[in-house]
Amino acid sequence: MPIPQKTRRLVRRKTYIAPINNYTKDVQYKIASFTQYSAIVVAMLTCIIAIISTILSFQPLTSYLAKVSTATSDIHEEYIVVATFTPSYTSDNPFPKSTLTQRPLQEITTPALVTPVYTPMATELVTILTSSATEGNMPLAVHFSAEDSFATLSDGNFLRCKQSGLCIFTWAVYRNEVQVLAPFQGQSTFAYTFTGKGIYSVSVYVCYTSVCREDGVIITIR
Repeated sequence: MPIPQKTRRLVRRKTYIAPINNYTKDVQYKIASFTQYSAIVVAMLTCIIAIISTILSFQPLTSYLAKVSTATSDIHEEYIVVATFTPSYTSDNPFPKSTLTQRPLQEITTPALVTPVYTPMATELVTILTSSATEGNMPLAVHFSAEDSFATLSDGNFLRCKQSGLCIFTWAVYRNEVQVLAPFQGQSTFAYTFTGKGIYSVSVYVCYTSVCREDGVIITIR
C-alpha cells in the first residue's frame, strides 16, 4: 500500500507597500527642480567670471587703461579749470557768455594780504570858511576856502582837512534866501561870480568820518 504524501499547506505572504501621498511627491519634485536650477546658475556664474578674467587679462586693453590713467593724473597735477568772462553782445544774444579755460597752476598767484589801516574817528569838527571879498559891484568874482577846517580825533590829535584830503566839502549859494546854486560836492576851495544885485549867502558843509559841521559867509552885491 503506497505511503500517502503529506500535504503541505502553502501560505502566501503579502508584502505591504505604503502608498506615496501627494505632499511627498511635491517635496521631491521641488528638491529636484532646485538642484537643477542651482547647477545652471553656478554654471552661468562660472562662465561670466571666466569671460571677465579673459577680458581684463587682454594685453592691449590693459596697456590702454594704463595710458588713460597716467594722462588723467598729469592733467590734474598741472592744470586747473577757471572761468573766463568773455562779453559778446549781439542782437541775437544780448547777454555775455562765460567760458571755461585751462590755465597752468604756476600762473595763479595768491594775492598779498592787505593790512588794514586804523583811522581814528572824529569827535568834533570845526568848519572855517574864508572869502576874498564880502561886498562889491556886480559882476564880482569871489574865491572861497575851507582848507583851514580841522577835526578833533578820538586819540586826542588834530587833523587839518587841507593836509589829510579826507574831508568832504559840499557847497551851495543862495540869493535873498532863494537857492541859485544847488548843493554839490567839490574841493576845499570854490570860486563864484555874482552877476546880479542882492544879498548872497555862500555855505559849505564839511564832513569827516561821521561828524559834519557847516559855515557860511554873506556877500553883498550892488
